[in-house]
Amino acid sequence: MSKKYYFDLPYTKKYETIWYGYLEFDKIKDYDISDNISLLNEVITEITDISFYINIEDNKIYLSVDNDGNYYSSNRFENDIRNIITHIEQYLSKNEVVFNFINGEFTAIEYKPDGNQYKYKLTNNLTEHKIDIKKRVLNWSIIKPKN
Repeated sequence: MSKKYYFDLPYTKKYETIWYGYLEFDKIKDYDISDNISLLNEVITEITDISFYINIEDNKIYLSVDNDGNYYSSNRFENDIRNIITHIEQYLSKNEVVFNFINGEFTAIEYKPDGNQYKYKLTNNLTEHKIDIKKRVLNWSIIKPKN
């Protein structure tokens, strides 16, 4: 009998994870950076080796990844996101206008059987001068129906 479903196949593939979310900064809508989106993408790609889709609206930079074979895990995101935020602040602040990160929110969905969904809430902790990350893991396969 032939194999019908991709999860029946005998190879060990890392499954794709779709990422989307935003980073909110102050002053973006007052300062036109829309012409520099490709340069901003280069800054992020240099850190992550992943090319994010970037859109800027109001004071938010929306980032998303729709992978075509590159696996970007939740652990790697957690390690990269603070570095990404720091580099974006530095990149945006080079013309004597200082940009500060305010907050952000990201969702990741693993495309595999019984995959997890990750929710991240990012906040700027001004008292400790660091970025706090709160992570929730949703695994739909372990939710049991009530009798």
